[in-house]
Amino acid sequence: MKGRVYVALSLIVFSMSFLAQNMIVTAGDQRRYTGPTLDPYSEIQAETNFFNTGDEIREKDGRRVVSLDKGEYFRVKDVNFDRGMDSMTITVKADSPACIKVRKDDVNGKDLGCFMINGTKGKYIPYTEEMNDIWGKSVIYFVCSFGSCSIDYWKAGSDRGSEPKDVINPYKIVEAETMENAGCFVEGDTAYAAISDERTLVARNVDFSEGISDIEVITQTRWYNTEMYIYIDEPYGPPFSKLLLRSQRFGSCIAHISSDLTGVHDVYFKTNNPVDFDSWIAYSQK
Repeated sequence: MKGRVYVALSLIVFSMSFLAQNMIVTAGDQRRYTGPTLDPYSEIQAETNFFNTGDEIREKDGRRVVSLDKGEYFRVKDVNFDRGMDSMTITVKADSPACIKVRKDDVNGKDLGCFMINGTKGKYIPYTEEMNDIWGKSVIYFVCSFGSCSIDYWKAGSDRGSEPKDVINPYKIVEAETMENAGCFVEGDTAYAAISDERTLVARNVDFSEGISDIEVITQTRWYNTEMYIYIDEPYGPPFSKLLLRSQRFGSCIAHISSDLTGVHDVYFKTNNPVDFDSWIAYSQK
C-alpha cells in the first residue's frame, strides 16, 4: 500500500510541476489550439519534457538539469509558437565543445537551428542563436549531435506579434487549383490542377493542430499504376504518405496515416504520371 501511495504522490508532483511551466489554456479557435500548451517565450526548464534519453540530475546549487551525451535528446510537445520564432536561447554547461541541434517533429526532423557550445568552465552560460521559423502548436527536439552538455532551460524569441500568418485548414476541402504551381483547368463542372512527375504542387502553412489520421484526394488519371507521393516541409527523401491512383474519372482515394504530426507545415504533392487533381482533405485524430 505504501508503494502505491508513493507512486500516486509522485504523479501528482510531476503534474503540478508541468502546470507550473508557463502553461497556456486557450479557448476560442478550437481548430488551431486544443488543450493546454507551453509558452516558449518564457523560460522553460529542460526537465519539462515528454521523453528524454539523457539523464536528469540535480546540481550542487539545487537546480535540476538535463544532461545529454552524443546521440541523446529530449522532446518537448504542445509548445505554442503563436508568435513564430526567429531565435532561441539556452542556458547550458559543457566541459568541452558540444553541439545541440533543435529539430521539428522528430529526432531526425527538420533542423530549426544549432548551438555550438564551447567549454563553459563549470558555469551555466546562455547561448542565443538564430532559428528557422516555426508557428502554431508544435513538437520540438533538443539533440546532442556531438560532445556532452547539461541544459538548464530554454526560451524562444520572436519580433512578431500574436497575429497568425495565413494558414490552410486541412480539415476542410482544399481545392488543388488554389495551391502553389497549380494552374487551373476545367472539365464540366470540375476545376482541377494538373500534376505530374515534372510538376509538384505545394500547400503552404497547413495547420495540423488536430493531428492527422487519414488523407483523402480526389483525382483522375489515364495512366495505369500511378502513384501520388506526399511530402512534409521538403519535397525529397522518404514520402510522408503514398497513394495508388487508378480512377479514370474523378474519384476518391484514401491513405491511412500513422504519425503524430502536429503544427504548421508545407505539404508537397508529387506523382509519377500525369494526374488531374481536384481536391484533398485531412482527417484529424480526434
